[in-house]
Formats: sequence, structure tokens, C-alpha cells
Amino acid sequence: MWGSFEETKIEIVLGDNSLNKNEWVRCPICQNKTRLQIREDTELKNFPLYCPKCKQESLIDVKNLKIAVITEPDALTLILPA
Repeated sequence: MWGSFEETKIEIVLGDNSLNKNEWVRCPICQNKTRLQIREDTELKNFPLYCPKCKQESLIDVKNLKIAVITEPDALTLILPA
């Protein structure tokens, strides 16, 4: 009636998983895992990283799985002479 059909399988190869390494980003303050995962080809600049455990936010740069924390100086109060 309906005829026969053949099952077709399609394979998609995205690359070798050994080359695409993933790592969890750890909080620079408490060293716990955040909800962010990066790969070798991930690049971030001035990224606001939020830690759900210590509830702190840090600015980070990421390149080649290397994470650099950006420290900004606190605001200085300017005292004007009277």
C-alpha cells in the first residue's frame, strides 16, 4: 500500500572533542564554580562574572582558557578647600 521506505542516518561531525576543551569558570573570590563554562576559543573582555554562592560580581577577561581579573580602583572622595 504505502510502499517501503529506508531509514536514513545522517552523522554530523563537529570536530574532535579532545581539541575543544571546556572548563568551568571559578569565582576569583571564593573559588567555587560559577554557571559559566568556557572553551579554548572563547574570548571575553570586561565580562561581569557573577558568583551565585558569594553573590559578588567581578570583571574578567578570558583568552585561551586564561582568566584575568580586572581590578578597578575605588572611587576617591575629592575634598575641596573651603
